[in-house]
Order: sequence, then structure tokens, then C-alpha cells
Amino acid sequence: MKPMQGEAEGWLTFTIVRKFIEPCVNAGAPVWARGRAIMFRRGHMKEKKLTSKISSSKLLVSLTLAVALLKSAAAGTEGLIAVQENLIVRGVLVCLNQSLKQVGCTGGGDALGLKSSDGRIYPLKTDKSAQTLKEEKRLQTNEFQLTLRKTNNSSTYEIVKSQFIRGGKLFDFYYYCDVCNITTYIPGPCMCCRQETEYHEKLVE
Repeated sequence: MKPMQGEAEGWLTFTIVRKFIEPCVNAGAPVWARGRAIMFRRGHMKEKKLTSKISSSKLLVSLTLAVALLKSAAAGTEGLIAVQENLIVRGVLVCLNQSLKQVGCTGGGDALGLKSSDGRIYPLKTDKSAQTLKEEKRLQTNEFQLTLRKTNNSSTYEIVKSQFIRGGKLFDFYYYCDVCNITTYIPGPCMCCRQETEYHEKLVE
């Protein structure tokens, strides 16, 4: 019975390599996950040359590693998808009506959008990040590069990162509290000491 058990364990290990380890090596798994998978595969091939049997303890370790690699590959793929959902758009800030059509700005609580060079308008989620683009006079520009993420069940985009363009050059801007050493991206009192933060801008090199 022992040879049969060895053959069954060897078959199961072969299945693990083909079903779980090979996809990590060949598919879009993170680099470190592919590296571990390659190490596992090489170790399995060397072991196969020495003997056709594998102990139950080694089989358990192999199965645990395969499951861990599979979870890591899935998590890495989800991370890549999340990054791909972000859009980097250059354009000018415009005001929108309730139908998300461009209108003249009234100076009040207008809905805002970013209009790209091809004429497409990206409606912005109404929040402090969007209003800062309009209200911060020290920016001295109406042209921005925004990193955007689509909000759930909505036609609007949330601002992930704001940068502005002045004189054809790209700038970061932020608000800094030198007392607490805290950086934020919207104006207002420091979240810690409640003193007013200072505006800063920096050329992106």
C-alpha cells in the first residue's frame, strides 16, 4: 500500500504545481510571488529526480505554500486593478449645472469639472478638495493635472491628487503646519494645534 500512497501524494504535488504554482509563474502575479513560485517549482523538480515519493509533512508544507501564493497573487492583482482605475487628466476647471453640462461660473457653490483638451468633461465630486481648486487664489491658474478615481454609483470623480500647471510647468501644492510638522492638501486650521496652515508650492521636476 505504501507505493500507492507515494504515487497518490506525488500526483497531488504535481497537481499543486500545475494548478497553483505555474499560474503564479506565468500570470501577472507580483514579482516576489513569482520568485517564490519559481523557487518552489525548482525545488519540486529536484526532489522528483531524487525520489518519486513525498512525505505527508512535505505535502502539507507544499499545500500551505501553494495556498499562500494563490492569495498573494490575487491580492497583487487587485492592487494593480485599483491603480489602473485612477485616471491622470490634464485640463481646465469649469463649472457645471445639474445636468453636468458646462455653464458660466456664478461664484457660488458651483459644481466643478475638469475639461480635457479633447473636450471631455470629468465631473468632480463636490468636496473641499474640488472647491480648493477654485477658491485658492494663490494658484493663479485655471489649468490642472488631477489624479481621479470614479466614485461608486455616480458619474462624478473623486480627486486623489491635485497638481496645477502655470506657465507650462507642473507644480505640487500643499498646506503645512510647522508647529506640528503636518502636511495637508486642503486649507484650514491644523488638525492638531488648530493654528492656520501655510500654503506652499513646489515645481515638479
